[in-house]
Formats: sequence, C-alpha cells, structure tokens
Amino acid sequence: MAEEKNPKHIDYTKVQVPICEIPHEGELPVVPEYCPTCIIDENAPKRNWWNEITPYLEKSTCEYYIPVQVNADGRSYNTRELKEVRIPWNVFVYSYLRNGIRLALRHFNKMAGDEIVCAKMPAEWNVDTTSNPKIIKKQLFNDRKLWEHLGKFFISQPLQDKNGDIFKIQEVNLDLVKQFPEINNPDALELFSYIKDYHLGNGMEPIKILVAIPAYVFDNIPQSIAAAL
Repeated sequence: MAEEKNPKHIDYTKVQVPICEIPHEGELPVVPEYCPTCIIDENAPKRNWWNEITPYLEKSTCEYYIPVQVNADGRSYNTRELKEVRIPWNVFVYSYLRNGIRLALRHFNKMAGDEIVCAKMPAEWNVDTTSNPKIIKKQLFNDRKLWEHLGKFFISQPLQDKNGDIFKIQEVNLDLVKQFPEINNPDALELFSYIKDYHLGNGMEPIKILVAIPAYVFDNIPQSIAAAL
C-alpha cells in the first residue's frame, strides 16, 4: 500500500492523560519546610569580637561567636609562647574548639552533655558512658587523619523565606564523615563548629581564638533542665 502523502494530523491531546492525573505509587515527595531562628542582617552593627567577654549572636552571619582564651590542655598562650607549639597553626587553633562550644552551651543555658558536643564517642555509648568524665572522648584535632578536614564536616546552604529574606541551614557532610568510622556521633556540635578568626593581641596578653557555631544548629539544642525549671 502506498504511503499517504498528507497523513491525517493526530490530536494526541485526546488520548494523553494530563500529567497531574498520571497515577503514582505512594505519596508525592514532601518539600521540607525550614524554620529559621535567625535571618541574616548584613547591616547589623559589627563588633570587635576580641573585645567581647561572653558568647553572642552575630546577626550579620547568623552565627554564635565565642571568644576563647584557654585550649583543650587548659593553657593560654601569648605570641611569645607559640614557639612551644609542635603542631601546625591551622590545627593548633582547633584545640580551642571544644572549650568554645562548652562556653556557649553554658552561657545560653543549653544541654551540654558529651552526646551534644563530642563527635567521637565510646564504641558503645549511652547515658552512663556520656556522663562519666573518666571515659575520654577524643578530640578531632588530635587525630592526624582529620587535620585537613577540620572545619569541613558540615555543608551550609542559603535559602529564602516567603518574604525574600536570606537564612542558612546546615547539614552534616555525610560523604566526609563516612570516611572515618570513629566519628560515630554525626549530630555533635564539634562537626558543625569551626574556627573563624584569631587575635594575637599585643604579644603579652593571651591570644584569642574565635569559635563560630551556626545559629540554625545551635538554637536547636534543648535548654538545660535547670533552665527549664
């Protein structure tokens, strides 16, 4: 049979099912809704953080800024004493991280147990092991394998609310964390905190290290029992 030179046009709209009516299995994916606790204000007054005594919310970045003078060994250093340090500077500053986290938790009356703070917990940890100060929870900066990854254990994503205001959310960097099985507490604040800055002072006074914690993460830490009473 010869082909028609002018085949009849077929109106597919008469046989196609509208996409919204295509049957599907299960429920439609739920679009996550985020409730920001801080909206970034780029015009917020800037403070000289090294002159601050207590932790505070820096509204221009929506991060909690914590000035720290004492590191994990219970030591303060001035610039002359830094020659005693035997690890790289960008690793040494992270010896101040955990102290900064705990300072902020206490200052804002948050729960401050090791399960909140520490990324490396005992192999089988529970309430008893976390509350026992004799069980050491190793700090990230002490692990040479982690040196190049310090401060990179979370991913930050900017979003807009319905008013067009900018806020940020943070999620743990699972691809990175999975490379280190000894990091068994992926919700730990140690993974979401980082060293933002440092201040060397006049050479005689203790150096100050600025620990930063995203507000979206920190504000979701529950209040301490004492604060709730």
